[in-house]
Amino acid sequence: MKLHELLTTLNQEVPFDTAESWDNVGLLIGDKQSVVNGILTALDCTLDVVEEAIDQNINIIIAHHPLIFKGVKHITEDGGYGSILYRLIQNNINLIALHTNLDVHPKGVNAMLAKKLGLKNNELLD
Repeated sequence: MKLHELLTTLNQEVPFDTAESWDNVGLLIGDKQSVVNGILTALDCTLDVVEEAIDQNINIIIAHHPLIFKGVKHITEDGGYGSILYRLIQNNINLIALHTNLDVHPKGVNAMLAKKLGLKNNELLD
């Protein structure tokens, strides 16, 4: 499977256009023509997560929270978000974020949490 096929499937299941306007979802870093050889999921794309992907030879990370949210001033090895971006790019690891589009999905994060807690009469807030 190529990354563009995975993105199509994700977009069909958890549409990117249902994310809040301020959010940053979908493919954040990557090559849509790359062949998927493994997927690692995480709440946040941290340096530890990237290192795990490298160690396991995984080239797709799907994170709930977007790594690129505000402006990035530097992409270097010197720490912070820039160093995570640097390692992703350096190792040809694609990064996908599913944030508020997954939060509002009928079987998404909030729906599953409400179900686990036994909440009834749930509805989305505007």
